[in-house]
Amino acid sequence: MFTLIARKSQIALVFALCTTSLLLAQPTSFSSYQAALDWAKSAKQTLAAALPIFDAHIAKAKQEGKLDTAALLIHYKAVKYYKENIDSALAINAQAIQIRMAIKDINGASLSHYNQALFYHTKGDVKAATASFENVLNLGFNPENAMFVSASYRLSRGERDKGDYERALYYLDLAYQPLHLSPLSNPKDSANLAMLDHAFATIYNQMADSLLAIKAHEHLLDELNLYTAIGASEKLPAAYFELGNTYENLHQYDSAIVFFQKALAGYILLEDEQMVNDSYNNLSIPYRKLGHYKTAIHLLTDGLTRHESRLGKAPHPAKARLHDNLGEVFLAQGDLDQAMQHFQWAIANLSPINQETDFLENPSLDALENNNEKEDLLTYLGDKARCWQAFYQLKKEPAYLKHALDALKLADYLVDLMRAEHLDRESKLFWRQRVHQIYEEGLAICYLLKDPVQAYYFLEKSRAVLLLDALVEADTRGLIDPGIAEQENQINQALISLRAQLKESPASPTIPKEILDQQKALQTIKETLQEKYPEYYDLRFKTTLVALDTFRLLLANDQAAIQFFYGKNHIYLLYIEKERTQLTRILRNNAMDQQIWTYLSFFQQSGAILNQPQLFQTTAQQLYQSLLAATLANITAKRLLLMVDGVLHNLPFEALLLDNPGNKPLGQWPYLHVAYPLNYAYSATIYAKQTKMTKSSSASRRPILAMAPFAEDNTANAQTLTYSREELKRIAACLRGQYLYGKAASSKLFMEEAANYSILHLSTHAAVNDKEGEPFIDFGDAKIYLPYLYGLSLSSDLVVLSACQTSLGELKRGEGVMSLTRGFTYAGARSLISSLWKVNDRATAQIFASFYQQLSKGKTKAEALHLAKSAYLQDNTIPDEEKSPYYWAGFIHYGDDSALDLPWGATSFPWHWWLGAFFVASLAFTILKFRSNRSF
Repeated sequence: MFTLIARKSQIALVFALCTTSLLLAQPTSFSSYQAALDWAKSAKQTLAAALPIFDAHIAKAKQEGKLDTAALLIHYKAVKYYKENIDSALAINAQAIQIRMAIKDINGASLSHYNQALFYHTKGDVKAATASFENVLNLGFNPENAMFVSASYRLSRGERDKGDYERALYYLDLAYQPLHLSPLSNPKDSANLAMLDHAFATIYNQMADSLLAIKAHEHLLDELNLYTAIGASEKLPAAYFELGNTYENLHQYDSAIVFFQKALAGYILLEDEQMVNDSYNNLSIPYRKLGHYKTAIHLLTDGLTRHESRLGKAPHPAKARLHDNLGEVFLAQGDLDQAMQHFQWAIANLSPINQETDFLENPSLDALENNNEKEDLLTYLGDKARCWQAFYQLKKEPAYLKHALDALKLADYLVDLMRAEHLDRESKLFWRQRVHQIYEEGLAICYLLKDPVQAYYFLEKSRAVLLLDALVEADTRGLIDPGIAEQENQINQALISLRAQLKESPASPTIPKEILDQQKALQTIKETLQEKYPEYYDLRFKTTLVALDTFRLLLANDQAAIQFFYGKNHIYLLYIEKERTQLTRILRNNAMDQQIWTYLSFFQQSGAILNQPQLFQTTAQQLYQSLLAATLANITAKRLLLMVDGVLHNLPFEALLLDNPGNKPLGQWPYLHVAYPLNYAYSATIYAKQTKMTKSSSASRRPILAMAPFAEDNTANAQTLTYSREELKRIAACLRGQYLYGKAASSKLFMEEAANYSILHLSTHAAVNDKEGEPFIDFGDAKIYLPYLYGLSLSSDLVVLSACQTSLGELKRGEGVMSLTRGFTYAGARSLISSLWKVNDRATAQIFASFYQQLSKGKTKAEALHLAKSAYLQDNTIPDEEKSPYYWAGFIHYGDDSALDLPWGATSFPWHWWLGAFFVASLAFTILKFRSNRSF
């Protein structure tokens, strides 16, 4: 009995102690909701202790109808869960978001959406985190949206890390434009604006362009002034760090060293180990470039030691950067083994490889696809390739060059992956220019290895890949759900319009958001395609080149192709015919560049060649000898297909001279045109695709739409083209179709009807916008700029741009000229004729009349143009001075070179004319008959 009583007493004592403990640790009542919240969210309270308080007060607030208070408590309940159970934190925070959105609490919703994004980021769900940050932006820029600037900054940083710099800039503009224009009423606004200035500068510095570095410098000075004004000295090291990067990009290395040192000192005081490492790393770069190798090595080894002592020896992107720059220093010193080892360690810190010490080991393709540090890895693979080339220069063993090619091909594969990830067209164009060096190095290696087959690969990857992507998209659109295809097309059309609006209003705070939203919708479609049509997705988003042997089959027996690559140090030519392929290299120096520019200058004015005929003869002959003579010596081909690159896009090859003509008349000079009919193509792969696209049924399309908006003096905006009407009349004598003049030849009709015709012939004005370098074609009522051509869907066999400068535009290295020719090709035209300069309208009318006559005889398109030019030169009625190349060499043919199966013959009268004629004839017959039967 005693034992039982004792046990009961013990249990009662324990219960009393526990109850007392709970009462002491957890107050049962609070003076206000705020007091309860302050107690529960405090770091001093455990989750278990805080939960009952949160739940009790949430229930009470809901019962009292205080939904804003309930949402606030739920918000912090989620924060309390954050470090212990991320899924519970997400679910609870979603409840806060729901309530705050329902009661239109913008400030609260902004905070909860932002927290949700951070929670998803911790979980590793980048897509969901991005969506939550986007939800903050959807609340709009206003004083109540406390997290708008931070969300735009975060989203920008995510795009910057992927290398999609244009989208990153759009996100920054969403906050920067309104904040920059509004008065800075408090320190938070100043800090936010400074943060955005810093983000702009970081992007511009990563783009590594001297002009952009100047813009970065302006933003950084603003950042320093803002942080200094509000006393935020802890933010200054970051500004100093980016100033160091800016001066390094401007090649002002002493100034770069000063600011990197200031950044390093500041980060050490702040104990920011990540940025201390990056400061050591970046400080080494100007020292290396100044030749202070010992200092650079000391900084980098100190950085590695410090990193491993504080952050451990595990792989890390910061360690990769330190190793890569050590490799650069040893490579500059000629210590190739050390250099290669560090390049290999840099790669190993980003992509697992089996043997870090085996220089032949490279990441797998799967590892590249799943890598989140593609931009850095691209750099390290390129550095490794350069090191292999240095080994070759030292030991002359071809195996080293083959190892270099392996690394470059992996780098090129990374470029394709990055292009597929990027949503903005300008970002894709930026990276096409940025990686041009990969292809030049690949060609240099192929030349040393005497390997034209691999040279063909690098040549094809170096040109118009984005144009090829567009053609593949159009070609394969029929393989997917028509609804998805139409939705994608509508989004692309909207993006074209929005980009045009942004050019007109670059400071708009709303247009960038609309562009980003449309691009996001495009990304959703892309993900749908990847899930529902995986084979189509691979076909469309993974670049496939036409094989060299397949391309050879497309060449006629008497035809050869020449691919050009206009590099920094050399011009490469790959000569391809049925049975032979040859790679040659020409040194590009100042003398070569001067020849090209002197030659081009003769086509700026009609009288330039006539004024200096001997200088033109010398220049045209020397340039032929420099560019083509060696390649064309002892060949059997009678026709040439040229795939040009760089400034060679603007070169009238036909007017090059094979020999000095002396005092012969202009029409009898030994032009390249006389020896070889020429055709042009963007690339072998695009040419193959355009050739495959031909032979479509003409039954579904009308023969020709020919338009001459300036045939009549109907507008004060541009000069009347006197011979434009005559040009179309002479074409009409060969081919039935629709011929429109003056106001009837409107831009609206063209955009609506262009897809319905086999041939589009536009005799009009065209030019390149001086301010933006953007080409347009003029219809009198409106100008159609290049971007709007991208939105067309054509199936034309031929587009003839009988206008000035239609082959000109901004030159984008790695893609080509952003010209009207490119725009119509993008839209689906199988072949085009366009101009290289301001052509003469009288000569143009005569050449095209002859061109269509030759087409009607069954000649191919390039052959017909060649014969038309020859007929012009041989026409004795034309004065010899008008046989200057300025008058006839300006038009070139791009793309498929097949004959056109059309109803050739004079244009017939419309049916109502025939009916009227029949009625008149019948009436006349009746009258005559009546008169003959009449008696007098």
